[in-house]
Amino acid sequence: MKCSRHPQNDAVAQCSLCNDYLCSDCFEQTKHLKSTFGTVCLDCYEEILQADINNYQWTIKNNIKKTIISIVLYIIGVILIVAAFLGETSAFTQQYTMIGIGVFLCGFYTAL
Repeated sequence: MKCSRHPQNDAVAQCSLCNDYLCSDCFEQTKHLKSTFGTVCLDCYEEILQADINNYQWTIKNNIKKTIISIVLYIIGVILIVAAFLGETSAFTQQYTMIGIGVFLCGFYTAL
């Protein structure tokens, strides 16, 4: 058998994902993945890396969204607490309701 990427070289292994053949050069470049994925060819290795990059990018975007939402809710919570203390509302329960909502907003999404 010959290597799928280097037809002039004899194959020494076969990709466990796509069954393509690998020469010693190709095998050497991906041997560190053997314990996790088995023997993989360079094309499958690129696909694995791209999937990891996509997952990492999604995680970063998701964390940024959570951070922005946390900051906005925290600011709204602080505004409600300050408004309750500075406001001239006559209803005692209305002030404590605003404080309670404010404290809730300050800590709710931050815990996620």
